[in-house]
Amino acid sequence: MNSVHEIIEKIHNEWEIEPKKAIQRGMECPFPLQCSLNLKSKIYPQIPQVLLPKVLEDFYTVSNGADLFKDQEYGQWGLKLYSIEEVIFASKIYKSNRNNDALQSDLIIGEFYGDSDLLLVRCDPNSDDYGSIFVVLPIDQRQDWYIVANTFQEFISKFYETQGDKFWEP
Repeated sequence: MNSVHEIIEKIHNEWEIEPKKAIQRGMECPFPLQCSLNLKSKIYPQIPQVLLPKVLEDFYTVSNGADLFKDQEYGQWGLKLYSIEEVIFASKIYKSNRNNDALQSDLIIGEFYGDSDLLLVRCDPNSDDYGSIFVVLPIDQRQDWYIVANTFQEFISKFYETQGDKFWEP
């Protein structure tokens, strides 16, 4: 499996220059998709009360957030990976709005365009699921959320390979 830095480099080289149609599940996507990477932060801020998994920390040393495989015509497809500042804000909102499902070490790192799904990483180093990536569904309880990868590296690799497809959905 490629490192986070290698995957981000591939995304930059193949998807950032100009929009193009992806192939998802063997079919051409009807609208052009494009990726854009934010500039990396000069100072890597710590997120209070959270120990980021190393591969996610690696991502933030390369890019302080990104739009991945965003639909350039309607803005209804793709993933927004939050900047560190947005992660802190979104995680507070999530914990306030989803207090029955939220755990203290949950961190919201992104949202999907076109729906209300959120991307979550588990940040409790004492837990078996440390570093796991979940898709938070807007009205479903935690036990019904998708566990989409064991690490951020695994997630970003699959998301790149599937050209922005929600590979976890049937």
